[in-house]
This record gives sequence, structure tokens and C-alpha cells, in this order.
Amino acid sequence: MDPLSVAASIIGICTAAVQVNALLKGFIDSSKGAPASARHVLTEVTGIYACLNQLEIFLSGRQESSNSRRSLVMIEQVIVVFTDCVSMFSELEQTVESLKTNERMRVIDRVKWAAKEKAILNLLTRLQTSKASLTLMLNVLTS
Repeated sequence: MDPLSVAASIIGICTAAVQVNALLKGFIDSSKGAPASARHVLTEVTGIYACLNQLEIFLSGRQESSNSRRSLVMIEQVIVVFTDCVSMFSELEQTVESLKTNERMRVIDRVKWAAKEKAILNLLTRLQTSKASLTLMLNVLTS
């Protein structure tokens, strides 16, 4: 996978992150008393977005890293993390879309969220793992 393809993948994932971020923010803002897990997921999505943007800066050549450092980040690792990010953002988008609320979070909305809480917490764990992997890649590149 050449740097241009990786950069294009990053842009696609960032676009998905922005969409999920907007959905989550809308859900949280319209649901006074939204579950804490919704805010945690939003924080992780924002963190992944930041990591991806920084990684894209390295891959586009706008920030230098030594060849020896770049060689420590295996392309297979990048592909696995990117693939998982695409999958997670797709699942999150579908889940949050199904939970759209009106002005306030009603009892039925809380029940809907509770029914999906386990899946959302699973996604939260995966988001945290992906963010940790991306952060590690960035640490390798910047050290």
C-alpha cells in the first residue's frame, strides 16, 4: 500500500469519523441526560480523528520522520487498524441513527439506548484499542 493510498484511506475514515461525531453530538445535545457512555464514545471518536489527521501529516510528507522510524510501522498493522476503524464507524453510525431522539430523551429513548448499551460498550473498547494503536504508531514516527 503506497503512501497515497494510505492517505486516501485516512481521509475516508476521517470523513466517517466526522459523520459519527456529528450524529453522537446531536444525540447528546438533544438528549438532556444522555448516558455517559455516549459522551465516552464521542471522546474516543474525536481522539481517533486527531490521531488519523496527525498520521496523514506524516504520510503526506508535511512532517518528516526518519526512514528507520517509518520502517518500524508495518503496513499490515496500519491496514488492520484502518479496517477496524471503518467497521466501527459503520456500526456506530447505524446504531446512533437508530437512536435519534426529539428535543428530550424520553423513557423510550432510554430503553432503546439500554438495549444497545452492551454493543456500544463493545464498540467503545474497540475504539480505545484502535486509538491506542494509532497513538503508538505516531509515537514511533515522532520519537
